[in-house]
Amino acid sequence: MHPLLTRLDQWLAATRPAYYAALAPTAAVADVEEIAERVDAELPPLLRELLTWRNGQDYYYHGALESGWRLMSADSIADALDIYADLVANDDYADLWGTDWVPFLQNIFGDYLVIDLQGAFDGEPGQIVCFHCKDERRDILFPSLEAWLDTLVAALESGLLAEEEDQDDYDTWGPVDDVAYESFCAARYPGYPRYVEWMDYCDDTALDPGPAKLPTKSLLHALDVDRLRSVLGEYGLNNQLIDIALDRVDTRDDPGSSAADR
Repeated sequence: MHPLLTRLDQWLAATRPAYYAALAPTAAVADVEEIAERVDAELPPLLRELLTWRNGQDYYYHGALESGWRLMSADSIADALDIYADLVANDDYADLWGTDWVPFLQNIFGDYLVIDLQGAFDGEPGQIVCFHCKDERRDILFPSLEAWLDTLVAALESGLLAEEEDQDDYDTWGPVDDVAYESFCAARYPGYPRYVEWMDYCDDTALDPGPAKLPTKSLLHALDVDRLRSVLGEYGLNNQLIDIALDRVDTRDDPGSSAADR
């Protein structure tokens, strides 16, 4: 097992036993290969190791790995790829989703952390991009999956991440101090994170960006919301939590400037 995964495994087993118990067993090789077939590319070795270590988490467990981000299983990754391939094919997301992106973390709001296999936005192949489903901003967080895992493990071990006590019964850990955590990440990987607007990289024939203050709900087609509700339900989220998430998407025009707002 990759040394970083070994450290993460040991830390979770010792410090978060309930979450550790909710992690799913290893993914089948055939399921991992299906992901590679969908993107028609070789997957990063560390993604294969991540899925071999744990195939996501129990979707009935109300908890997340870090700051609301839940580990995805091979099946859920394949399902997400199918959904967005269909949306791109029907021009609903042709300028908002990268066809060579492979998600590996998701939250309840329909956002994903993805591995960008080709390097969009003049970036590096393998970089980690945050896909915000309700606006055009894309956060390039780390240069690679290994950089993401390295930062996560180091932050957990050093105490920069701690249990979020204001999350009621939802088990997740987040930064103790947002500024300190952002400085920690930037110091480990200078130049990251980098924030870009998707439309800045589209040609003149791309999707019309519309008014400068584009309502976030206009970026979600009604059919997408139905699919999102179905997927969230399949991952064990109750209707009340789904309603809260979709209400935020439907009513807010400003995606916010902080991680908490987003």
